[in-house]
Amino acid sequence: MTAAPSSPRAPGAPRVSIIVPCYGNWHLTERCLDTVVDALGPKLGSEFELVVVDDGSTDETPQRLEEWRERAQVVSLTPNRGFAGGCNAGARAARGEVLLFLNNDTLARPGVFEALAEEALDPE
Repeated sequence: MTAAPSSPRAPGAPRVSIIVPCYGNWHLTERCLDTVVDALGPKLGSEFELVVVDDGSTDETPQRLEEWRERAQVVSLTPNRGFAGGCNAGARAARGEVLLFLNNDTLARPGVFEALAEEALDPE
């Protein structure tokens, strides 16, 4: 987890950006995104934003991510830029004060993002 540069947060911007870079393996990405949405509930879109970076997938991932555009910011990269390139693209697109990166095989539990955000935003 990384704190974004110390520029002031825009009014209405989320406090935390959850960034999920992915390359193929839609079945893993879908489970990850579903658990993130379930864990955040109504906080998604207000306190938290979800940024999904498709790093040049050649499977069904690009088409399936179209269905997620109402709940997540989707960044599409072509050609594949590697894991670091996907993370960097997600960081550039993020609006949150804190950036939290998840691998696309992560399964989130309720409360985990709030606990991580609290620690990052007020470490003392």
